[in-house]
Amino acid sequence: MRRHGTPRCVTRGARRAAAWLLPGAALLLSALPLGAQSPGDASEDAIPPLLTALDQDMAVVEEKLRSLAGALPDSAWVWRPGPGVRSSEEVLEHVAYDNFYFPTALGIPAPAGTGITADYATARAWAEKARGRDAVLEALDASFLHLRSALRDSGGASLDETVTLFGRSMDRRRYWVLATTHLHEHLGQLIAYARTHGVVPPWSTGG
Repeated sequence: MRRHGTPRCVTRGARRAAAWLLPGAALLLSALPLGAQSPGDASEDAIPPLLTALDQDMAVVEEKLRSLAGALPDSAWVWRPGPGVRSSEEVLEHVAYDNFYFPTALGIPAPAGTGITADYATARAWAEKARGRDAVLEALDASFLHLRSALRDSGGASLDETVTLFGRSMDRRRYWVLATTHLHEHLGQLIAYARTHGVVPPWSTGG
């Protein structure tokens, strides 16, 4: 796996991500917070409160990951705590490709340009492609837009419906909780990496 290593605001990154994934105002609308969509949207009415809460939580993790990634110096960007352990860059790539991959379990394909399918080997192959720091962050933005759009688009399905992810059967409720806790896992990992290099998470600087 590669070892390579400006912050941009989340809002600008999300706009660029929308263009990177799929053009069209419909997708941009789906990226808005659930409460910002018009009261008459049938899709909003169909989304269970659990998914609304998880979507809001994903938004918080997205912003924290994005701001922390922007605060990392180049030395921390390529650093890894030990042989065979992901670097900071690779942690962010992993989050991105899993965000693209997870919805394939629901029959929602990843953006064609990623080459990611329901075969997890294609997600790992995506991470092997050389890309610079800006490209990693742009892909991260796009992946969150894809994952959160998938949550909204599938909100009308029964949470008791069974899906298969990584060879394990689970209901959609557990699936979306897993997708969210996975993000928290790697946010915590990146916080530890940052602290090791003396970087204070931007949201903690206010005391």
